[in-house]
Amino acid sequence: MKKFAVIVSGWHFPIGFYKQIKEQKIPDGWEVDYFCVSHRNPSESTEEKRNIISQIGDGVLQDMDRLLYEDTPTVKWLEETGWKYSLEPNNCGDWSVANQWLEKHPNYREYEIALITHDDNFLVGDELFMNVLDNRFETLFRNDYSLNDLPEFKHAKSGDYSEVEASDDWLLLSNAIVNYTGKPRGSFDFFKTSLLEDIGGSFDMSRVELDRTGKTDNMGMEYYGSSVPEGGLSMKDWEKPIQDFYGFMNRNNLLDKIRYLSPVYRISPYCLEGERGLLCNMATPQGTLYKSMVEKYKDAGILNV
Repeated sequence: MKKFAVIVSGWHFPIGFYKQIKEQKIPDGWEVDYFCVSHRNPSESTEEKRNIISQIGDGVLQDMDRLLYEDTPTVKWLEETGWKYSLEPNNCGDWSVANQWLEKHPNYREYEIALITHDDNFLVGDELFMNVLDNRFETLFRNDYSLNDLPEFKHAKSGDYSEVEASDDWLLLSNAIVNYTGKPRGSFDFFKTSLLEDIGGSFDMSRVELDRTGKTDNMGMEYYGSSVPEGGLSMKDWEKPIQDFYGFMNRNNLLDKIRYLSPVYRISPYCLEGERGLLCNMATPQGTLYKSMVEKYKDAGILNV
């Protein structure tokens, strides 16, 4: 049996996402272990999310957010439904969770593939894991702009991408291209564990200075729709590991081993990614692209959930 690890960063705790993960079909010949690496107890999100959801208004994304947050799980519920739960220091977001998992699982190469994901995402349908693990995709997407150091892509401009024939030689399969940049978002990514080994078994956190150990507040990031919140959008310091990972992939001529499920920021036919806990937040420069694709998916019936 081949093994697949699902590693969820536990912070927002919409019970809907944890259910959607467990409802994904698994192909024959694979077994899955489900891990929730938490940076606060789920109970600390319950009242926070109840208050936020009461403010979000109407719309397809708002309805999907309400589905996600119909409840928040308890640690007991997570463990009883097959999640291996651990509470870790809230030192850094994103791939710091992966490092905390890797530290406790030095035998990570027993897994062929690891999904490293935030928990404020929404899975559409139940075929994603089947398609990834069994290599059932016909085409995937390549971010050509990220490859413009190569002679054949030297004319690639910001926003350029290609739909290419799918194969299983990718090392990183991310949900959606971050338009206008070459870097992944770091919020829903399938990694071949051979790549995790190549980077040394952990993501480089050496340049990160922001440490929120012991803090469990949401930093004022609530519902803001398409308006930039007063505190700003980005925790720039926590983006440094993604920048350094991109540098590693570039130096080792591996950028062409990154593929995407979609050419548009935060949305694919399989997954919509949250922004600071909500699908209906969209204040980044790519937010207009995301909103436009949401409307197209809605009209096509993809979001009839």
